[in-house]
Amino acid sequence: MNKNLSKRSITEKMGISICVISFSLYTLNVLLSKYFSIAGQNTISFDRVPEFLMLFVTAISFTVAALAAEKRVLNAQKS
Repeated sequence: MNKNLSKRSITEKMGISICVISFSLYTLNVLLSKYFSIAGQNTISFDRVPEFLMLFVTAISFTVAALAAEKRVLNAQKS
């Protein structure tokens, strides 16, 4: 494997990190909301708009990371 191909850029690392964190928060929110609703307790959860924004951030950060990875691969193939 090419050395340039194995090194990830900071954009890739940040994109994937933000993607994982925001999707994890969304999933945690959904699971906790379901748990508290089954238990019959009041829940502290995000409304629909913040949930949408978390998923939007997830999609954008994943796209940025994928484009950065594609750029890295194309640059490695040129050299």
